[in-house]
Amino acid sequence: MNKTQFDTAGSERISYYSYFVGQNIIYMIVSSFIGVYMITTLGIAAATAGTILLVVRIFDSVSDPLFSVVVEKSKLKGGKFRPWINAVSIAVPIVTVLIFSFTNFMIESSIINERYRDRF
Repeated sequence: MNKTQFDTAGSERISYYSYFVGQNIIYMIVSSFIGVYMITTLGIAAATAGTILLVVRIFDSVSDPLFSVVVEKSKLKGGKFRPWINAVSIAVPIVTVLIFSFTNFMIESSIINERYRDRF
């Protein structure tokens, strides 16, 4: 049986695997929280919340290959990936806070169902 040769050390591959496992766990926790938040706090119907999350995942499946082409063709000072990782490490926390910051605005703008208005 042939032994597979890798360009990376075993410890480096394990660190990548650990990163991606952690990334997927956090993604699922945040996605679940957003679904619960939309249903319980914002009063959006469960089917509508599910449809919103489905549309976002479809958009993600289309945009990921497009963004990967942009990353591969970029010739930035820090390399291919580091500038993008640095930008995302700043943008994601800001966007995450902004997602949950406009509950009162949405309620006042009649985006929420009438039956949930008395909660606030």
